[in-house]
Amino acid sequence: MRYSRAGVVQLSVPFQTLTGTYRTTQGTLTITPNDQKPVSYKFKREKDSLVLTDGEGKESKFLRFEY
Repeated sequence: MRYSRAGVVQLSVPFQTLTGTYRTTQGTLTITPNDQKPVSYKFKREKDSLVLTDGEGKESKFLRFEY
């Protein structure tokens, strides 16, 4: 667990490690894990966050963490 002076905490829980490749093209992130089908997301940056939107319109937001 990591925490910052600003009162932010980050808990990392290991799940599964995948290897593969990724590429970005005109606002689209494509991830191709080894031996699996590619997965694509629209992406954008908002201040200190990365926002990914899947094909069904569901957004996932990832916050940049600095300690």
